[in-house]
Amino acid sequence: MMSQAFSQMMVSFLLVVVSRLAYLAYFSPLSNIPNAHFTSPFTRAWLIYQKFKGCENRTRLSAHEKLGPVVRLGPNEISINHMDYVCELFNDKSFTKTAWYPNGFRGWKSPILASLTDPELHSRRRQLMATRYTNISLQKSAQLHMIFENRVSGVFREELQIWASTVATIDIFQKSKACLMDIITAWLYGIDHGTNFIRDVDEERTWSTDLNGTFEGFVSRSEFYWFISALERSRLFIFPWMIRTENSQRRLQDWSLKKCKHVQESSGDDIDNSLCSQFRQGLEKTEPAGKVESLLMDEMLDHCITGQLPTGIIVSYAVWELAQKPEWRERLHNELAHASDASNANSNLSPAAVDKLPILNAVVMETLRVYSSNPGPWPRFNPTNATRIGQYSIPAGTTISASSYCLHRNENVFPQPNEWRPERWLKADDRQRSAMNRWFWAFGSGPFMCLGSHFAILGMSF
Repeated sequence: MMSQAFSQMMVSFLLVVVSRLAYLAYFSPLSNIPNAHFTSPFTRAWLIYQKFKGCENRTRLSAHEKLGPVVRLGPNEISINHMDYVCELFNDKSFTKTAWYPNGFRGWKSPILASLTDPELHSRRRQLMATRYTNISLQKSAQLHMIFENRVSGVFREELQIWASTVATIDIFQKSKACLMDIITAWLYGIDHGTNFIRDVDEERTWSTDLNGTFEGFVSRSEFYWFISALERSRLFIFPWMIRTENSQRRLQDWSLKKCKHVQESSGDDIDNSLCSQFRQGLEKTEPAGKVESLLMDEMLDHCITGQLPTGIIVSYAVWELAQKPEWRERLHNELAHASDASNANSNLSPAAVDKLPILNAVVMETLRVYSSNPGPWPRFNPTNATRIGQYSIPAGTTISASSYCLHRNENVFPQPNEWRPERWLKADDRQRSAMNRWFWAFGSGPFMCLGSHFAILGMSF
């Protein structure tokens, strides 16, 4: 009797499983979308495996090249690779960020702007800083010009002269990050409270080591957040990286909190005009008093990270490409040597003047295109409404993602897309330039677009 009951239970279970698999493969609203992998209708396991291998974007690009602009990645996830679809979805405020953002970037504990999934909360928080990061505001900023004069034309140029006079090998990535960190911290906290990582090598190395430590286990945290967080709450650090990331994150937060308190305890125009001071004032008007310090600490830390790490990657690749192509190095040198700035005859180029240098801009844009340091993919979803992408009907709750790595490799828009060719930005006619600008997605688009895109381009250019 027991054996018969057990057999009936097993048959019922198998029927349920088979029915579910059949639904996912043949009757799901996503079943008519090409599968990136033969297991895509049933599981995301193959995709997570690609993430752990570090080749997710290349795998996505290969799938799009074979199957078209819309491919199915998992039972409830698709990837898009056409700018018409990207603009439609990512500019639509009803499409919001998925839990991947707070999972991966510790947004549940530290709700920084980059991890906020609530569109209204994100918009309110963004407005507290947005005016400081507009292109016009940055170009007209006397404070920013002073920072570039001090950090780049002053300290960094002196170090360049020292490096040029020696035969020592220079780590361009490390030095680029150091210079960019000195720039962004001067912008956030004021020149007197910014870092001096260009010269203080030991402090820079310590900070970078902690930063690298926070990224350990990123895929595990973003994909299996509730399991990892449950282990952390139980103090069960079964993976060695869990202790390292926790300690690294705490040290960086302590560093950021110390910086914020120094700014609060100081005075002067430079301090009053700093982003840290102005953001604090905004938080004090919109957030409970008990949350202001932690929100300020985490947001300023995130600006430090995003202001130096991704930009440092781009600068390093630009230097590497220029080292391989002396003709472009010569063209860029000549443009900078003959550049003039009528508004600053006795000074170095202002941000506004730098923005008008075509060869420099071509080098920056092409490096961002080929070596996008934030290649994605960036997921979105509409929790309540179905949508349509081309010929496909997409149900509510479906994760939809796009990647600048894939978008930037459209051969119809960027011929020979894997080659670094700045001339494409100089020789393009109006139609070609319009298409390239439209498909350029290094900073995303829509209401969740990168807040500091203009600041990043200026930092690379200087």
